[in-house]
Amino acid sequence: MDVATAVGSLQRRGDRRPWVVARLVGSPNPTTNRATVTIDGSEKVSLPYVPGSYAGVTLVYVLRDPDNTGMGPLILGPAYTEVAPPPPPADAPPADQPSTTTVTALIRPSYSGSYRTSVSAWDRWNVNRLGGRSTVWQGNQYGSGPMLGFAGYGTQVRDLGALSIQRIRVLTPLVKYSGSIVLQGSSSGTKPGGAPSSSGATASGVTAVDLTAAMCEAFRTGATRGLVAVGSAYRATYGTGHPSGMALQVTYTRRA
Repeated sequence: MDVATAVGSLQRRGDRRPWVVARLVGSPNPTTNRATVTIDGSEKVSLPYVPGSYAGVTLVYVLRDPDNTGMGPLILGPAYTEVAPPPPPADAPPADQPSTTTVTALIRPSYSGSYRTSVSAWDRWNVNRLGGRSTVWQGNQYGSGPMLGFAGYGTQVRDLGALSIQRIRVLTPLVKYSGSIVLQGSSSGTKPGGAPSSSGATASGVTAVDLTAAMCEAFRTGATRGLVAVGSAYRATYGTGHPSGMALQVTYTRRA
């Protein structure tokens, strides 16, 4: 196709652009100073070009003459397409959060028994009946003198590695005599040499005792390792001699 035909085709379509982007076909001929292009999908047309580097170029700017001034079309040079800026980096994914799970563990005491303050001795009350020496007694009746029951768990709760403890329920199966057992935390996790010491909040119940949040946290950190029965009501609670005696049902959250 000659130049007039290619350019005229654009003009007949009412195209008044002063320049267009054309596709360069092959390499320019430096001898004739002409290069072959196609304009908007037209047939090939040979046009003069402005000398320059066309290596690797596929698109060129073509100066048109929509007003037929006689200047004629001219290839001005390579049409470098604007390189789109790289997309912004995606938001960094959040650091992997360790997943957690909530489970329940049953922890039994390693020791349980009762201290009679009247004789300053351990396990001297109904040692051959009503659960024997491991029974946890509290109160004062029938010549017993004041008694403090005790159950020690060592570091079993702390060693769970709990992130948090939602609940600790103490199973307190009744041996005999009615009334609530009243429990208080102790820093002793094993049988003390003398009377067991305790401090802080108390919790009570008949066949089960739900410890307070503060008591649960103290068990989690290991500040509390045992429980002392400090109630005044005379009653006997099974200890290590019973499968669930003074056992802890610990519901806690840990890393999965």
